[in-house]
Amino acid sequence: SHHPLQQEEQQSAWKRCLKSKDGWPWVVVLGVASVILAFPAPESVPTTGWGLLAIFIATIVGAVVRPGGFGLGPLCIMAVAVACGSGCLSIQAALKDLGTKNL
Repeated sequence: SHHPLQQEEQQSAWKRCLKSKDGWPWVVVLGVASVILAFPAPESVPTTGWGLLAIFIATIVGAVVRPGGFGLGPLCIMAVAVACGSGCLSIQAALKDLGTKNL
């Protein structure tokens, strides 16, 4: 598991985030995704689809609460990175329409 010092640093980072008024939007965005992911996916929805739903809804919430002052563009780039990094979406699928008339 985690080294005690590393765990302490993570906890203090969360405490700083919670004490800072700038940190609350991130808590809201991550909280929304966490709540969705806390529920099991319906049988008809693949796990990756459920993860994409959580990322999508968190991105929409992020567009409203604007964590870090980011607009929708940077939030979408972060969402694609999270979707690819978590295995919910392949990089090929995420980038397949770049450079086409569809985008």
